[in-house]
Amino acid sequence: MSRNLTPLQQLVVEALQEDERLTAGLSDDQATQLLRWATTRAVALTVTTADEATAETIAQALRQAVRAAARADGTVATAERALTTLLPTLPETSETAPDQRVDPAADVVLGSATDRDPVPAPPDTISSPPSPPVPAYPKRWLHAVPFSLLAHLGRR
Repeated sequence: MSRNLTPLQQLVVEALQEDERLTAGLSDDQATQLLRWATTRAVALTVTTADEATAETIAQALRQAVRAAARADGTVATAERALTTLLPTLPETSETAPDQRVDPAADVVLGSATDRDPVPAPPDTISSPPSPPVPAYPKRWLHAVPFSLLAHLGRR
């Protein structure tokens, strides 16, 4: 499976497979099924991801989903429900055509397209002019300097 993965996909898959705590307390069959599911979902969700932070968000959600399933009953269905709760804007991978791939990570970070306003709303009131900038140093900056520094300046 690792021969066709992008570097980000490889990182996410390795992070899932190397974390032994994810499947602690499960039978070998349950652990294998959950890890196979998590690996497959990680590859599918990060297929077009170019941002490391987004890939990490997806990996974290997958880890949490696997842990939730391991605590509950150890089934893939429980993990899938938990992942849907953690990443509610996941597209169905079976409904997405290969030429119409959607980057679900963009929806995770930015929210779904229906949540965003296409055009920002105009302000209701006219705002007052901006206040003048605050100077970097107060007018009486010498009073704000610690005495120890003043003592060093006076020793020249």
